[in-house]
Amino acid sequence: MPRDNDAINRRIGRNLRFHRTQQGLSQAELGQAIGVTFQQLQKYESGSNRIAASRLYKVSRALRV
Repeated sequence: MPRDNDAINRRIGRNLRFHRTQQGLSQAELGQAIGVTFQQLQKYESGSNRIAASRLYKVSRALRV
């Protein structure tokens, strides 16, 4: 199962990066909007850190998706 989770985290991260760049936001700008550092956002986008559901909700609100 861990490999499945890693694949899901990477997929979510790719989608996050896609929508962030479509909105023209930097990692720092989105990070500030959702209350994390740009370094943490980088980890989310690479899939190395899992995004909690509550944080994912904040991301969706900030990106209007």
